[in-house]
Amino acid sequence: MDFLNGDPDQPIITGRTYHEDNRSPGSLPGTKTQMTIRSKTYRGSGFNELRFEDATGKEQVYIHAQKNMDTEVLNNRTTDVKVDHTESIGNNQRVTVGTGQTVKVGSRKEGGHDQRITVANDRRITVGNDQTVRVKHDRTVNISHDEGLYVKNDRKVRVEGKQEQSTTGGPYQSGEGDAQPGGEGGPGAEGVGRAGDKGGRRYRAGEQQPDKPEGGRFI
Repeated sequence: MDFLNGDPDQPIITGRTYHEDNRSPGSLPGTKTQMTIRSKTYRGSGFNELRFEDATGKEQVYIHAQKNMDTEVLNNRTTDVKVDHTESIGNNQRVTVGTGQTVKVGSRKEGGHDQRITVANDRRITVGNDQTVRVKHDRTVNISHDEGLYVKNDRKVRVEGKQEQSTTGGPYQSGEGDAQPGGEGGPGAEGVGRAGDKGGRRYRAGEQQPDKPEGGRFI
């Protein structure tokens, strides 16, 4: 206890010690290297806590929020973790980024079980080098509108089982190289044509081939 300006009529409390009614948050001497600030829940058994552990090799800053925890930063925020970083979320997580987001992963990125990605508008993926996609079971792609595929060099497709293709419109094919979908001597090898010759389409024996349009060419 002290007195304001030395006036005994103006006493002030400058410090206090733990006693029977105001005990230390931890048990002594086990927590002798800790400094704890703890507030108890009003009419409840919970508490909020800020704890500092100062034991050599075990230094730690611990924060306990009995319910919610909010952090507000009016300018920039930087977090630098020298080793590992672990987050455990019991339910959902939502991240809102006003402009852009950059995530740099040096080696690999993994997902635990199911993953669902929803993009409200457009999505563009740019890969600086190679990309490999491995699907151990079925894969389904559903495109509500058009699809375009551009391959600058060669493209190979290998199907070990059956392949089916259906279209509600007419077939259209064009090319500058050999058009041999089944390969030399493969299924439907009869009447093999080249692009620019009957459109590069393969016709089976006995199948009627369209006439070349007047003044035009097959593509």
